[in-house]
Amino acid sequence: MDANRLKVLQDIDYRVVRTCGNCRFSDFGPTAFWGRCSKFAFQVLKHLGAASDEAQRGLSVRYDGVCPQHDQRSTAVERLRGYQELLEKK
Repeated sequence: MDANRLKVLQDIDYRVVRTCGNCRFSDFGPTAFWGRCSKFAFQVLKHLGAASDEAQRGLSVRYDGVCPQHDQRSTAVERLRGYQELLEKK
């Protein structure tokens, strides 16, 4: 951790916000902006016409979005290392 970098980030009130990208229910590819949420599902109608059990899938969500049921992924906090205090509080 670079102490000067942390100080500047604190000085400008920088925050790591809670988003789908760091929620335990989300699944994103390494460079994807869109992924899946396992907390919520929907019935796919686009190609099937009528809903069926086989057409149910995790809701598509954006990396920078968030819902009220966000649950911080523990590995996301660990990756912050010395910058954990920048994580937005609930």
